[in-house]
Amino acid sequence: MDAAEVPIGPRVGERVIVSRDVLVEVARQIAGAPACWQMLEAGTPGKLLGWRERAGEDARAVVELKDREKRFVVFVRETNVTRA
Repeated sequence: MDAAEVPIGPRVGERVIVSRDVLVEVARQIAGAPACWQMLEAGTPGKLLGWRERAGEDARAVVELKDREKRFVVFVRETNVTRA
């Protein structure tokens, strides 16, 4: 594959939007707490904080959601976020 054919996704620090309705994992505030999940609607805005990769899983975008009272960070499959 040529360099021109390589898809370039959002970069850390860029504004992103959720591209479809998705169920996302919410980042834990306390180590060892059980996983928490939430539905997000397509078009939800956020800021890309980084990437989380684990063996045997697809990469997840670490996204801080905007328009929330408190800091709210979620993990979204990389195919479900695009540049805003």
